Amino acid sequence: MEQTGYVVAIEIGSSKISGMVGKRNSDGNIQVLSYASEQSSSFIKKGVVFNIDKTALSLTNIVNRLEGETHMNISKVYVGLSGKSMHTLPNAVLRTFDDEVKVTQTLLDEMGRENEQTVYPNMELLKPVPQEYKLENLLIEDPVGVQTTSIEGRYMNVVASSSLKRKLNECLGNAKIEVADFLLAPLCLAESVLSDTDKRSGCVLVDFGADTTTVLIYKNNIMRSLVVLPIGGSNITKDLATLLKIEEDEAEELKLRYGQVVPQTEENQDGNSEETIQTSREQVDKKYVENIISARAEEIIANVWEIVQRSGYETQLISGVFVTGGTANLPGLIDLLERTCKKMKVRRVRNAWSLMMQDCASYVDAHDMGDTLLSLLVSGKEPCCTTSTLHSGELFHPDTVEPEQPVQTPESEKTEQKDDKPSSSAKTEEKEQGKEKQRQKKNKRKFADILGDILFGEDNNRDKQD
Repeated sequence: MEQTGYVVAIEIGSSKISGMVGKRNSDGNIQVLSYASEQSSSFIKKGVVFNIDKTALSLTNIVNRLEGETHMNISKVYVGLSGKSMHTLPNAVLRTFDDEVKVTQTLLDEMGRENEQTVYPNMELLKPVPQEYKLENLLIEDPVGVQTTSIEGRYMNVVASSSLKRKLNECLGNAKIEVADFLLAPLCLAESVLSDTDKRSGCVLVDFGADTTTVLIYKNNIMRSLVVLPIGGSNITKDLATLLKIEEDEAEELKLRYGQVVPQTEENQDGNSEETIQTSREQVDKKYVENIISARAEEIIANVWEIVQRSGYETQLISGVFVTGGTANLPGLIDLLERTCKKMKVRRVRNAWSLMMQDCASYVDAHDMGDTLLSLLVSGKEPCCTTSTLHSGELFHPDTVEPEQPVQTPESEKTEQKDDKPSSSAKTEEKEQGKEKQRQKKNKRKFADILGDILFGEDNNRDKQD
């Protein structure tokens, strides 16, 4: 078995768990080969594992399906980390000196390791993100080579509940799946869908998910803030189910079919529309349904804007706001976000599959894959599959092996065998070696000899030849 250039990624989502196999080509593009998903709303809550056994079973099913479709053995996978407890916390590490010293990379590495030793109660530090360094009264992003008497390293540490990774590790262990690495899903998504220009100019990325809404802020190509809000599109569905007294499945269908976000005004709240919607229980006014959807949508947008204001970068985000996620498809949601963000430009992100081979676009669209899973696949670097190969880049498949052809005996050998016939004692030994060898020997004899055996008997025919 040999390692291949195939990468496997798994996204643990609140609505579904999905996996994907892709082939990394020499030019860096990724070709999607297989995709599998399973509904997870009953055992994943707010992006966090709720039922370990059901999650392990779902992971096993997904890996088995991926292996079956690609005819490969998956040895390890990249797993995306996200969830309601994930956010950033600031931290600082200070060094002072009696005399001026030149800042070296070794000094910065020592300060970084000290930052990583920071202990957060009931939280785990997932990734430290250096912000800038304060040398006396000067802020510098790259201070190597500068002389100073003091240096303060400033960091944004991405943290999450200590149970987030622990529960995932238990699920993956029960499913006997080896982890190549845990990737921070929001950061992988940002790297895939945001350009360097946008991150340098300053922007906000909002991922409207089912159970959560993730907000990232970038400035000067550095991630400045990350917050995962425990509220999303499923809250709108639950509101409709509760107030209209219908099942959540029907409420979800109602949201997708008639859902629209409209500004909440006194006229909208008090007025009635002529159009009605038929539910399983009764007919309801369409404007009433829109008011239910809009009220929760306004709450989500208000929380997003609060995070932007608290970051301190509200006036420095020149590139504006980028949105993605399934809930972002709700009509009127982006317009509401644009009105809330005042003068900031709001637009959709570029598709993550733009980083892949162009002939994969139809495959991606047909399977309705999210940008997050695609970005995890792009971020994976190590080969994750083993497979037997016939040639470089070709997967082994038994149908590709040509059947073995019988060895053709040269005419000269046939003549020699005819002239030099074995003795009668040798024939007796050959008969004792089994029916198979006797059958092979008879097949080499000429048709006339075989016909003679049938008509006159074997002894008669042998006397004739002698």
